[in-house]
Formats: sequence, C-alpha cells, structure tokens
Amino acid sequence: NDVILIYGKYVTGFISGGQLASRTYGPETAKSWEVGIKADLFDKRVRSNLALLDVKYGNLQLHTSGLNLLPPINASVVLVNAGDAKAKGFEWEGTALPMHSLTLTANVGYTDFKYTTIDPVIGALTTFLPIQRPDWTAAGAVQYDTPDVIAGGHTTFRRDVNYRGKTRLSSIATRSVQAMTSVKDSWIVNGRVALVDFELAKGKATLAVWG
Repeated sequence: NDVILIYGKYVTGFISGGQLASRTYGPETAKSWEVGIKADLFDKRVRSNLALLDVKYGNLQLHTSGLNLLPPINASVVLVNAGDAKAKGFEWEGTALPMHSLTLTANVGYTDFKYTTIDPVIGALTTFLPIQRPDWTAAGAVQYDTPDVIAGGHTTFRRDVNYRGKTRLSSIATRSVQAMTSVKDSWIVNGRVALVDFELAKGKATLAVWG
C-alpha cells in the first residue's frame, strides 16, 4: 500500500574466472535470497526498513602460495577455487523527524559468515578463518537545521557515530596470530557545523567546520 512495502527476491551472481601465475581458476558463484519490509509511518515522519538475507557461495576464489599446490609451482601467490561458504544476517535502517528541522537516523547490520568446505591446499576447515568480515556494523546521526540566519543561508549542526566490530586481517586461527593481526571493534564520532547555501556574489556557498 502507500506506506508499507513487503518484498522478496532471489538472486544469482558470479565473479568471473581468470588466470594468475599461468594457472587458470574458475568463476566464483553466489545464490542468495532476501526478504524485507519498508515502512513510512506516522504521516511519513518515521521510516523503518528491515531486510533478512541468506547467501550460499560456491567455488570461492582464495589465494595461497604456489608452493602449496600439488605439484607445487614457483609462484608467491596463486588463486584457487578452494572453498564454499554460507552467510546469513539482517540489515535495519531508520529515519525519524520528531520535530521540524530535527532529523535522526540509525542503522545496524549483522552478518554470520562461515566456510562450509575448504580445500587442504588452503587450510583446515576448523582453523581457516574468514577475514575482513566484521559481524556487526552500525551508525547513527543527529542533525538540526535552523531557519535562515544570514544572506539566505541556514545553519546545520550534525553529530554522527559509526561502529565496526572486530575484524580479522589474517585467516590463521592461532591465538598469537589473531592477537597481532585483528582490529578491535571501534567507534568513530564526527561533528560538523555549517552555514549552508548563503548568497555569495552571483551564486550560493557553504562554509563548514568539522572534526
């Protein structure tokens, strides 16, 4: 209807194969479904979007040393189709206008990614970890826009925060390696004050300070 959309979709995709170090590798594939709801509520002053997802990956293109192959080749890095994986999770985002000129936004995402098979040339399924895939991400912001204050321009005050969960940079599962290579969960907070769209010469300009 005019304020609520419920949807579902099924998608297939691939990353093409190729050749590295004179060794050919095949395409990586993905099959995924997503269901969700998008809603504009309270006279469209609140927007809430939620999506649930599930993905299955096949023939993952993973890199290893050419010396690990059978028979080995003299190459520092090769790409091999050496694994399958699955992922599931959700994404939510919301926007609210509780009063004139005040905007609140927030979003959060969760992804559970796991390998289901791993070729021994890469490692063991129980000790080979996914990298660059934090479980949780989130963000939020508050913005207030004043009426016009000077030369037709208005002032904007904004504060936002971004969160990223723990991120592995190495697939080696030993505690010592993970301690040295993992990036801890982190928060980044930003602030901005701006004079927006004030008249300058024959045009408009914006002047801002931020940190």
